[in-house]
Amino acid sequence: MATKWEGTNKVEVKSATADQVWPLLEDYCNFQKWLPTIDTCYKLEGEAGKPGVVRYCSTTIPLSLEGRDEKVTKFTKEKLVKIDPVQRFYTYQVLENNLGIPEARWEGTIQVLPVGDGKSGCEIHWTFAGDRSEVLTYEDMLAFYDNSLKGMAKKIEDSLN
Repeated sequence: MATKWEGTNKVEVKSATADQVWPLLEDYCNFQKWLPTIDTCYKLEGEAGKPGVVRYCSTTIPLSLEGRDEKVTKFTKEKLVKIDPVQRFYTYQVLENNLGIPEARWEGTIQVLPVGDGKSGCEIHWTFAGDRSEVLTYEDMLAFYDNSLKGMAKKIEDSLN
């Protein structure tokens, strides 16, 4: 069994160019605007948009336990490692979470790339690399990123149309 996981998921945004989509996603501490599975996202420390800034993202999900309906908050704290507005990408590192992602050894990169001539849509790529999770399967991780990207693309398309 592999001790390190790597993967890339991508989704096409047909109705917007990379130049239209990037400004939405580069707003690192407002990720909840575009990722439907996040209820809140905000800056914890550092300068917004600069490497070193730390964001907190969370969602509250219903949980039925022994006949009681309760809610549990799932969260992640992530540090912006690198951002390049010309190449339209940023890389972040997971610092802390309760999602089953190995902490401090997990990085993700979100990049917006033009499709074809750059005037007829774009793709959002979400790449991850890190230690194998003890809680999640590799297939769970791929499905998470795939579903997240599909929801993100829909929210972006809806907002720009």
